[in-house]
Amino acid sequence: MSEDGDALRLSMPLLEADGDFVTVWLRRTMGGWRLEDAGTTLMRISYDSDASAVTRGPRRVLLDRMLAEYGARLGDDGQIVSETEEQHIGMSLLRYGQALLRVNDLKSWSKSRIASTFFDDLKLTLAEIAGAERVQEHYLAPEVPDAADYPIDFAITGGPSPLFIFGVPTRDRARLATIVLQHIDPYIFRVRFDRRLSGCERDPE
Repeated sequence: MSEDGDALRLSMPLLEADGDFVTVWLRRTMGGWRLEDAGTTLMRISYDSDASAVTRGPRRVLLDRMLAEYGARLGDDGQIVSETEEQHIGMSLLRYGQALLRVNDLKSWSKSRIASTFFDDLKLTLAEIAGAERVQEHYLAPEVPDAADYPIDFAITGGPSPLFIFGVPTRDRARLATIVLQHIDPYIFRVRFDRRLSGCERDPE
């Protein structure tokens, strides 16, 4: 532990995916401590992924839920923060460190080789069944606000009603599909449409 301006910098005995120790900044508050990551967690994600993708839309919903499980949250300044009382600092540090490691898993939600292969196969299958000209990938429903943050994996057009298809090769993708459906339902309820979920038997997790 060392001083870093008005904070204490602590390297925890937890390892990031790149082999670095998880680092936490502690700031004194009235009766306790504020734990911060100085924005380093989202910065790590940005090395090989689009970090902004996890701060909006369905991935943001999942991020908020995940952090809440560990008593943390994403601040407006891009830091993951948590507050704790003095007597609970030890357990709070452990939970906070675990939260930071979990957030790094978000990279797999947007950059997964397994999921990519699955979706390529699904697209080819849909094209064979419905015709390539009727298959729209990453469909954005015009009736839905912020549609770009809630894309539909595939839409089959040309019929009396749209057919929306979501691929769910992993549990995380299943959660994302559920969140997207919950968001779009209120805006397209007047339109008669079908929803389909396509999954695979194996879960890489």
